[in-house]
Amino acid sequence: MLEILRNKTRIYSDDVTLLMATYNIDSSAIEEILYKGDIDFSKSKVRQEPCRYYWIDGFINKKETSIYVQNCDSIVTIQKLNYR
Repeated sequence: MLEILRNKTRIYSDDVTLLMATYNIDSSAIEEILYKGDIDFSKSKVRQEPCRYYWIDGFINKKETSIYVQNCDSIVTIQKLNYR
């Protein structure tokens, strides 16, 4: 599933863009989560139509980080970023 998310056009919500600027996180860090992260299916909405939602846990700068991703036909939107 992560491979599908990695290969689509990616956009970021305004909130995520602001957090990325605040914590000096670039898009390559998000890319890393999409390669090495783990989907938390208990927090995801994998059967929702037309877009599915995935909660993905990983690390940025050795800090636990989670992203909430909306997966539509051709676009993936990073909707939330939890950087702890």
